[in-house]
Amino acid sequence: MTFDDKAQCIRAIKEYNIRNHFDCKTIYSDQRRLNFVCKLHENGCTWSLGACNSKRHNKWIIKSIRGHHTCLVPMLRQDHRQLDKHVIAQIIQPIVKTNPTISIKTLIAEIKTFMNYTPSYKKTWLAKQKALEMIHGNWKESYAKLPKLFGALQSCVPGTVVAAQTESLYEGGEIVPGKRLIKCVFWSFGPCINGFAYFKPIVQVDGTWLYGKYIGTLLIATIQDGANYIFLIAYAIVED
Repeated sequence: MTFDDKAQCIRAIKEYNIRNHFDCKTIYSDQRRLNFVCKLHENGCTWSLGACNSKRHNKWIIKSIRGHHTCLVPMLRQDHRQLDKHVIAQIIQPIVKTNPTISIKTLIAEIKTFMNYTPSYKKTWLAKQKALEMIHGNWKESYAKLPKLFGALQSCVPGTVVAAQTESLYEGGEIVPGKRLIKCVFWSFGPCINGFAYFKPIVQVDGTWLYGKYIGTLLIATIQDGANYIFLIAYAIVED
């Protein structure tokens, strides 16, 4: 069997043991080799597996499977040690991509159907966050893309105005060069600015809290036309 990378190889080995109700442990791992033995190796189970990174094929290959699982599982447990958040995240990633708001209870039922194990609510919640990160990137990466996003908006939507307030980033009491923290940001699209003159001179501001790693408040400024239709004119993200 061949795999594109080491992570895929490890996942396949874990899934094999999970599906067959066995457990294994890593005894050696580096950039070129992987070696697993049964968790009950010291009790006499002879199963072992070796994999390597083939330079010729540029793939990870299962090179050897020795012995058989001679250990006995006295009863099926509800959960499996190797069914961790990383394995679950890989399993549920397509489901979460299709339906990001899917409930944790529904995901637990899907995992039980697929793997015949019932992971805990906490483990499944962590796996869902990992799956969302695999699909959309993490919070830090997303916020780091904001300058490029606003630059693209100003380039593609003429007249768009963006104003951001930042501060220095400190680590260990020293300023980190080339990095800054966003405190607040304001933006308004060119067409919104141009249309402002033709609406009622009353501005309404509403806000909603942001939830996640980085909290804050999203503010939206609106006005109305003669027929009382709402027109958005500006946006801002500020600290609570």
